[in-house]
Amino acid sequence: MQLTNTTDYASRIVCYLAIKKRRVTMAKLASELKAPESYIPKIIKQLKNWEELKTLVKYIIKVFLYLILAVMTLIRWLIKIPMMLGNILLYFLSIIFILTGVLSDGFALESTRECGLMVIIGMRFGVIPDFIPFF
Repeated sequence: MQLTNTTDYASRIVCYLAIKKRRVTMAKLASELKAPESYIPKIIKQLKNWEELKTLVKYIIKVFLYLILAVMTLIRWLIKIPMMLGNILLYFLSIIFILTGVLSDGFALESTRECGLMVIIGMRFGVIPDFIPFF
């Protein structure tokens, strides 16, 4: 790829001014960049008319920021889904332990103490998801 002289000088001017961050005379620009002094005003005039380019760059930055936000939201949901499934599993285990304890006591399959322990364990499984935040 070949650059025209105008593009080459324009990119040098932009880089030089970005580094210096202050006003510079045309003569100083010409001497620092080794460009013809008569050509510098023409290039500066073209650079001033590049408002459309600035608008385009701002639009591209916004699009990338929205894309990053969408990816971060997707990652958040991908992390959230296993946590929700884990909580559902814990509630399911809770119900199984409580029902086992109640039914074992009702049918006299286990001692009341053992059945009470199963119900307490089931209640503990039911409480665990309430302490795990969902972001």
